[in-house]
Amino acid sequence: MNRVKKILASVLVLLLTGALFLPSVIKISHALFEHQEIECKNLGTIHLHESELDCDFHKFNLTPEFYPELQEYSILPPRIIKEEINDKYTFLSKYQKLHFSLRGPPSLS
Repeated sequence: MNRVKKILASVLVLLLTGALFLPSVIKISHALFEHQEIECKNLGTIHLHESELDCDFHKFNLTPEFYPELQEYSILPPRIIKEEINDKYTFLSKYQKLHFSLRGPPSLS
């Protein structure tokens, strides 16, 4: 049963990956193989070539752009809180060793 789940999962991954890349593959194959290549026969002269304007495939946008509306933010003035700290031990950590908890050298004991 476990092997069947792995096979189904891998087939599902391949199908989703193919569906993801299918529009790009179609557009690239159309651009490469569906248009006529015109060979220039007047190499020494200055001239213009006609472009192929009957291809409507470029009108189909496969990756549409989305621009959400920008939100306006207002900047609030900072609140100034003045509070005096009278306790000198408020900034000490619970895990910091204090001067009176340190051990002295072994020669003094």
